[in-house]
Amino acid sequence: MGDRDRSPRRDRRGGGGGGERKTKKGPPDRRIFVSNLPFEMKWQEVKDLFRKEVGEVSYVELFDDETGKPRGAGVMEFNTADMAKKAIDKMHRFDYKGRKIVVKEDFDAERDKHGRIIGRGSRGGG
Repeated sequence: MGDRDRSPRRDRRGGGGGGERKTKKGPPDRRIFVSNLPFEMKWQEVKDLFRKEVGEVSYVELFDDETGKPRGAGVMEFNTADMAKKAIDKMHRFDYKGRKIVVKEDFDAERDKHGRIIGRGSRGGG
């Protein structure tokens, strides 16, 4: 278990065809980034928790790593900027199943299908 998988071909069974999937992009002031979620948590459970504690959630996407395992992070979208702010204020450091959830603004970040920010100086030099 190092930084990279040394098996040259076995990891190719993952993701199917099609281009890079991008996360939904609503207005940035209505989106939040959540992390430190329990790995077993599904999107519906995240949505239900935030609906109960904050209010109506319009969108949830949780990210997996390259091997398909949950990263414990995702983006959420609310119907209003006020709801997103309320989610940050109320849910940041919220204790859920022994984990303190991290909730912050998503800004206007472009993310790949694994939830990593792309396009910010990530181009290779030449």
